Order: sequence, then C-alpha cells, then structure tokens
Amino acid sequence: MKKTRLFAVVLAAVMLVALASCGKTGDNDVTTPASTTAGIKTDAPTSPSTTAPTSPATDAPKTDAPQTTEPAPETKAPAQIDGVYQIGTVDDLIWLSAAGPRDGKYVLTADIAFNPTDDVDKWTTENKPQNTITPIGSSAAPFTGSFNGAGHTISGLYVFGVGETGLFGYINGATIENLIIGKGLVCSYDSNIGSVVGVFNGEGNVIRGCVNYANVTGNAYVGGIAGKYNSSSTARLTIENCANHGNVTATKKSNALYVGGIIPAVVGVQLKSCANFGTVSAGVVGDDSYAASGCAIIGGITGVMSGSGGDASIIECYNKGNVISCNSGANNGTSAAAGIVGRMNAANGAACTIKNCYSTGNVYTLTADSKELSASCSTKSGDDYAENVYASGKVLVWNTETENKNATVPACGAPEVSLGTGACDAMNLGTDAWSDASDNTPILKGIPAEHQISAS
Repeated sequence: MKKTRLFAVVLAAVMLVALASCGKTGDNDVTTPASTTAGIKTDAPTSPSTTAPTSPATDAPKTDAPQTTEPAPETKAPAQIDGVYQIGTVDDLIWLSAAGPRDGKYVLTADIAFNPTDDVDKWTTENKPQNTITPIGSSAAPFTGSFNGAGHTISGLYVFGVGETGLFGYINGATIENLIIGKGLVCSYDSNIGSVVGVFNGEGNVIRGCVNYANVTGNAYVGGIAGKYNSSSTARLTIENCANHGNVTATKKSNALYVGGIIPAVVGVQLKSCANFGTVSAGVVGDDSYAASGCAIIGGITGVMSGSGGDASIIECYNKGNVISCNSGANNGTSAAAGIVGRMNAANGAACTIKNCYSTGNVYTLTADSKELSASCSTKSGDDYAENVYASGKVLVWNTETENKNATVPACGAPEVSLGTGACDAMNLGTDAWSDASDNTPILKGIPAEHQISAS
C-alpha cells in the first residue's frame, strides 16, 4: 500500500512537471491551459520567459516592444564634421534643445519646416501646433557655444517658455549668426523674450546676420531679435546686420513695460546695421484697462537706451514699423514712445550714441494727452550724442488718426527723411553701410535686400 501511495505521489509530480513544460513551449500552443500555467507561476519563482502572458488580452502589449527598444528620434545626436554638429531636421533641432552640449558648435545644413504655417496667425500660448521646442539654454545651463544658420530658414517655429524665451533661451559668451527664422511664434506668459535670444549674460555675446519673421509675445522686456540682459553691469551684447519683420507685443499692465523692434533695452549693447519692419505694441489694442494701469517705454528699434551698462550705441539702423503704445495721460512721467528710441538715459559717466538712423513708422498712443512722444527719439539725459537722425512718421492718437499735439521736438534732432536717388548723400549717411534702394528709402548693405522689403 505504501508503495502504491509513493507511486501515486511520484506520478503526480511527473504530471506537474509535464504541465509546466507545456507552459514554456510558446504562446501558440497554449490556450485553455493558461489558468493552469498562471497557477504554477504563483507557486514558485520563474524565469522571465515563463512570465510571458498567455492569453490574447495580455499578449497585446508585446506589439509595442520594438518601439521601446529603439531610441526616440530626439535622443539621437546628429553627425559631426570637424567637431561641428550638423543640424538638418526637426529631430536634430529638438535634440539640440533637449540634449545638445551647451558649449557645442552647430551649423544648420538645410531649411527646416518645423510646422506647416497655414494657420500660424491662430497660434497662441494655448493653441499650439504639433511641434514645439523648449528654449535652448537656461540660467542653470546657459548656451555658451556657437550656432551658424548658414543662411538657412527655420519656418513654423513655435517656442514657448516661462521667461528666458527665444530659440536660445539664455546665452553667455555665445555667437548666433546667419539664421533666418520664418513665420512662427515665440511666446511666454513671462518676461525677457526675443526670437533669437531671450536673455544674455557675460561678455562676448554676438547676434549677427539674423532675420526674424515670427511674431514675438510676452509680458515685458520683449524684442524682435533679443530680450534682456541678466545683469546690466556685466552683460554685453553686439547685434549687427539683423532685421525683424515679426510683430512684437508686450502685455504687462504696469510700469517697466519695455519693448522694442530689435531689443527692448540697449543696456550694455552695441547695435549696428539693424532694421525693424514689424508692428511694435505695448498693451492690447481695444483693452481700455491699459489707459489707467498700463504704461510703457517703447520704440521701433528699442524702448530704452541707457548707460547703466557702460557705453551703448545705435549706429546705422532704421525703423519702418508702426509703434502702438498703451500710454495715456494717466501714466505720463513713467512712459515714453518713439519711432527709434523711446527714452535715452546716459548714466554713470557712460555715453549713449545714436548715429545715422531714420524712422518712417508712425507712433500711436491711446489718448491725446499722452506725453514723451516723438517720431524718432523722445527724451534724453546725461551724455547722449545724436548725429544724422531722421524721421518722417507721425505721432497719432489711436483710432482717430489725429496728430498728438504733445509730440515733442525729437531729442535727437530728426529732420525729415530724404527719398529717392541720392537720399544717402542727402542724409549724410554715407555709402559704406547704405545704398539707395527699396521703397525709395536707403537700405543697409549688410542685410540681403530681399529681407528689407516691407510687408505692406
């Protein structure tokens, strides 16, 4: 009897082993025994192969396995030639934003259509297109390298950030050059916004040969090309041969609302051979609350020019965009608006220089009692120097097209802009940097002529 029981126990063990072996033969052979196999798994530890699901419902995730074994496209570093990363696709650009070395060297090898631009005018901070990008560089990890656009265009670019917002969010000793940003949107709920660079710090920063067609929107310190310095005492930036065609809008309902077609504040900045064609706005047109709470220092090229960061200059620049300000009589004394520079404030023994510049854009304010207004430069103080500065735009009251009688005699002189052949000589601009062409007004030799044509 004992032998019979022993034989039965041995037989049962053999059957269990056999059943377990069936569970390992593969999913195709296992259907109804699935529950039996599951019972075996809970009784003893099994290898990874025995943990594979056997029912159709649990087999489904297996179809996703190949996707998890391949690196995501944005994690792949592009090829390098002589140590320079070759950026030529949307994935390459996203990789640069997410994982590219912040001290690296980069070159754009082709035009990049980041998004279709059919509905670009409908894009907002809430209504985003398919592809978005985080600004390259931050205060914690500034971009310190170089980026050469090589004359290529990134169209359909959508950049969203919380302050420090631009294609390059924060730079320190970096060079960005020869880049064209096509139609798109660079936006933030916060401040310090520019299409190319949001914030700059340290010495040796250069933005050269860049053209922007994207709209730029933010809270305060908003510029068509660059945003704001990090520290006025240490940050230095040169912007040359750049043009902005995008509309530039700042929306803050309080003071310190600086906005400019190229950069909101020329502080520690040398600005040379640049042009603005976009509409520059402070406040939201149609929102009456700005009449009481909003005030701005705004200009077609820059809002404010200050010597607090050392000598500052605007040389051989022009503006063809309209300037629309939320300024009203309620905020006189804290606001200023002009076609080129809203306010000039030399300080600390430093000089502000503006030379060989002109503006043809109109300047609009909310009410007729607004002050500190000019078609070129409004106020100045300290050691400010102006030479050969011209304007033909008017200072008008919004929605009425009537001239604002408070428009001041331009702080920088600003006689009428000359037109037609010989305008460069008539305005004493010289021919080294200027030529007579396009819309009957002088254009800059340092910017390709096709990027100096007004949209209108």
